[in-house]
Amino acid sequence: MIKSRKVDIKSRYLARWNSLSNSSFENLVDNICWNALENKDDKIYLITSASLREGKTTVAVNLAINIAKTGKKVLLIDANLRNPTIGEIFNVRELPGLTQIICDGMSIKSIIFPVKEYNICLIPTGNIDHETFEVLTSPKIAETLAYAKEIYDFVIIDCTAVNSYADPLLLCPLVDQVVFVILADKAEKSEVLIAKAKILNAEGKILGVVLNRERFSSFHNGM
Repeated sequence: MIKSRKVDIKSRYLARWNSLSNSSFENLVDNICWNALENKDDKIYLITSASLREGKTTVAVNLAINIAKTGKKVLLIDANLRNPTIGEIFNVRELPGLTQIICDGMSIKSIIFPVKEYNICLIPTGNIDHETFEVLTSPKIAETLAYAKEIYDFVIIDCTAVNSYADPLLLCPLVDQVVFVILADKAEKSEVLIAKAKILNAEGKILGVVLNRERFSSFHNGM
């Protein structure tokens, strides 16, 4: 049963290599890499949305994997302390992560784990036993991202929804770009505009929008 659960969750979140959705992620990678060429200091990308269940985690995971396919060094960070999923996808849910930097004083290097199958590295949430605000406003988070920026070509951060929690807004000043995920035929325009204003007020820079499930996902620069 446990093995079946692992296979099931992977199939839900990881795009098949020859699928239309995977082709769309490759196009998204092209846009991200093009931005990185034009803005060489842009390495840290926060993935968020206006509302819950719009596909943020799917975009974050597949973006990281597809960037790694180009030969770049990629770090995927699960900063969704409300509903962490990435650790379960890659079977590192029980390992220490972001929270242990704060709670247990662990070193940054000790919470980075290689996922050899996909040639990426990962920081899970770890055991969430502190308040989210305390974790995401800790100077250790800024130190972690600064360290990651020196070591990796791309840092992809999965976080929760802007209109549900303030968590992504706490990270906006620490990241280089925000990629905004919108679920086609579900997202309300008013909710999207509210989220956009919140991100901009929090000093976030929106690189573009991923329109999810619009036949297949598409990327639009700006917002």
